[in-house]
Amino acid sequence: MIAEKIFVTSLDFPEFISEYKKKIQPLFKNEPWFSLESENLVLEKMKHFFQSEKSPFERTNLSGHFTASSLIFNPKTEKIILTHHRKLDKWFQLGGHCDGVENLLIPAMQEAREESGLKNISFSSLSMSSNIPLPIDFDIHVIPARLNEPEHLHLDVRFLLETNEETLNISHESLALKWFSIKEARQVSAEESLLRLLDKFEFLNSLQKKHCQL
Repeated sequence: MIAEKIFVTSLDFPEFISEYKKKIQPLFKNEPWFSLESENLVLEKMKHFFQSEKSPFERTNLSGHFTASSLIFNPKTEKIILTHHRKLDKWFQLGGHCDGVENLLIPAMQEAREESGLKNISFSSLSMSSNIPLPIDFDIHVIPARLNEPEHLHLDVRFLLETNEETLNISHESLALKWFSIKEARQVSAEESLLRLLDKFEFLNSLQKKHCQL
């Protein structure tokens, strides 16, 4: 598991963006599925939201708020976990609200544990820089209005986690919770943002394999 000091020394949101653009983003720049222009536009919108909103990490910020999610994979099987979201009725990576916590590593890990039932989870070395986990993807999407909640934005910061456990325990937030191969995951979802996240994971995983073979 990642040591607790990682949580203490983690970066704030603008620093996450800066480090991502220096250390992770350049790895994707020549890939056909990656759009540097589109991603930088998302990052600029997120940065502006962070700077202009009074409570960007609180779900009470009704125009929108930051969320933290993660793609969890098993290095041995190379399978990933997806949840069939009860409210949205679609397959997604695990994640949720920050509830005022600005250190995005904390809600990313908490949501991963709560929604999977797994205990032995760590931030992946595939996206580590100077012992600090960096995001591998960013996404802004609209959440439809329901009950007493108006339509609002989720500004999702996405991390890569890994585990050697296999037994999952479904939470009340899920209709289903399963391990998928990347091929299987692409068959159950047509969500552009999830497919992009899978592309990034596949690329980083293959890059590490190449380095290990040298």
